[in-house]
Amino acid sequence: MGRRLKGPVQLHGGDTWYARLWVPEKDRKTAGKGTLIRSLKTTSYSEALQRYGAAYAEIEGGFRGFA
Repeated sequence: MGRRLKGPVQLHGGDTWYARLWVPEKDRKTAGKGTLIRSLKTTSYSEALQRYGAAYAEIEGGFRGFA
């Protein structure tokens, strides 16, 4: 989709890392939300970096199913 990958994020001050994909404005009604989030199931940043690419691709693939 030509998006710049930003890397894993922690939400709400928690310890767990997540992959987050921002949904373009034009596709938000179809997706039903503005962001798609997937847990990387780790509290280690180095482990999160290793898992991020696959998780992001999985989210993006699921999003393509919406659009």
